[in-house]
Amino acid sequence: MKSTTKLLLINFFSFSFHLASFMRRSSTSTADGNCQVEPVVNSNSAIRKPMLFVANHWNDASDTPVRVFSNCDEVELLVNGRSAGRQRPDKDEYSTRLKHPPFTFHLPAFTAGTLTAVGYINDKKMVQQIVRTPGAAARLKLRIDYSGKNLAAGKNDVVFGYADVTDANGTVVPEANPMIGFSVQGDGEIIGPSSVKAEAGIATILLKAGTKPLPIKVVVKAADLAGNELLLRSD
Repeated sequence: MKSTTKLLLINFFSFSFHLASFMRRSSTSTADGNCQVEPVVNSNSAIRKPMLFVANHWNDASDTPVRVFSNCDEVELLVNGRSAGRQRPDKDEYSTRLKHPPFTFHLPAFTAGTLTAVGYINDKKMVQQIVRTPGAAARLKLRIDYSGKNLAAGKNDVVFGYADVTDANGTVVPEANPMIGFSVQGDGEIIGPSSVKAEAGIATILLKAGTKPLPIKVVVKAADLAGNELLLRSD
């Protein structure tokens, strides 16, 4: 399997896993990794919550067919601010079986910079997502997936913790796969190994709350990268 296809699949399944959480949150939610999601217009959100996800990284190893998953009527793709087309969902023997088929854009070649996907409903801009070409790996960024619900102490509650390998501007570097060490201070513990090899620029742990609602500090470190720490509290 090509590495770029593998990275795309990892991104898509990660997106699918978080979709329910994403849809429960307000339309100002931020997607994982190097993708920033911004609502443009949400006057129709009570009818249909706009959703959009670019299932590609954008570096010199990227596949030039760019797939966008969305529940919008149409999607426009821009490369470095220039439109590469605006289209409706794919129609083929596979996509037509889906409630929301993907939008596939066939670009002639990779061009470093930004991909911007804009979703339209009733011809109005509803949501957009930006994917940037990363630079060299520089630091770790730690984040916790609460899925819209605070961590509960004394109830065997767990959350996923992610360490993103990013460049100096905060964009995930998908080709970076260092070994990342996690440590916890306070009333919490890591379920499973505390050292995890990043895949597609992201390392994942499962964090369990302790018996008391006390602060929990999570620290991440890796060779040649600036570390990060995050303080969270269980209820």
